Formats: sequence, structure tokens, C-alpha cells
Amino acid sequence: MLQESIHVNKMTVNRLIAKLEKNGSTKNLKRSGRPSKASFEVKEKIETIMRDNDETTSQELKEKIEQQLGIKIATSSIRRLRKKQGWTMAGAGYCQLISNCNKPKRLEFAQQILKEKDNFQNIIFSDESTIKVERYRRFCFRKAGEQKRKKPKPKHPVGVHVWAGISMQGATDICIFEGIIDASVYV
Repeated sequence: MLQESIHVNKMTVNRLIAKLEKNGSTKNLKRSGRPSKASFEVKEKIETIMRDNDETTSQELKEKIEQQLGIKIATSSIRRLRKKQGWTMAGAGYCQLISNCNKPKRLEFAQQILKEKDNFQNIIFSDESTIKVERYRRFCFRKAGEQKRKKPKPKHPVGVHVWAGISMQGATDICIFEGIIDASVYV
């Protein structure tokens, strides 16, 4: 007997009754077809490998699973399993590498600026950038809803270097140069 507060579609009830009459149960029966190779062990291995290196391709996953577990599995099956586990492909977000010795210096500079409460009238912000000849685009996989992990890339790849600055009075001229900016070039 159904309670009055439960809303059930009439077609759903009819399907359940037909299933009960035909099979003697409303449980799903075993389906035909090849058994899945997606054991708990394979799923766990995919999760572990992807957590260790989110740039692992389905071909690399296949090779590692076959080598470590001794199970033959298709790359299409691995892609399907990885997707079911919530891994999606996304472009990697980049961050510049900051050496450990420069991190405290940058923090100290930022805290000093905050203390001075300067209105930036006498400060010029400058930066250099490189128009690259090569691309450093990388793809990685991540779980749905998780943040992208930052991937390092070279700060000074081969290309044309451009340097400019900006202040409250306006922008500086653009300087195009070769090499890197060391102390003498900066001055």
C-alpha cells in the first residue's frame, strides 16, 4: 500500500508490476555481454595514478595498469572509467616559478607597501614579458568541482622580450630587448 504523500508516475508502477509478474522480483537481472574489467582494483589504480600525475594520458594509464595489475584493458575503457570517476580534461593554469629565497622578500615588500599607505603617486610598476616562439600549452585532468593545479613553465623561453611600466602619470615607452634583465640592464 502506497502512502498518499508519495508521488509515483503511473508508468513506473505499471513497469514494476510487469517486471514482478515476469521475473517474480523487481530486482534488476544480470545483463548479457562481456563482463566489465572495471574491478575495484582497476578503479582504485586509476584514481591513484591520476592523483599522482594529473597529466597522465589514457595510453599511459593502460600501460601502467597492464604492467602493475597484469590486466589487459582498452584505452577506451580507461577513458570511460576515468570520466565516471569524475575526471575531466582542462587546460592547465600556469604560475611563474618563484624561488624559495625570493618568497619572503616579496612578502616583506608587500607588507611594507601596505604599512606606508602610499597613494602610489611616486611608484612605477614595471614588468617584462616574452612573446614566445614555442607554445607551453599543457592539458591535465581534474575532478569535477576541484581547482586546477598550477603548472610551472619557463619564465624566459626563447622569443622577443618586451619591457614597459605604468604609473599614476601614465605609461612608459615599450622597450624591446634580447637576453634577460639583470641589474645593469634594469638601471
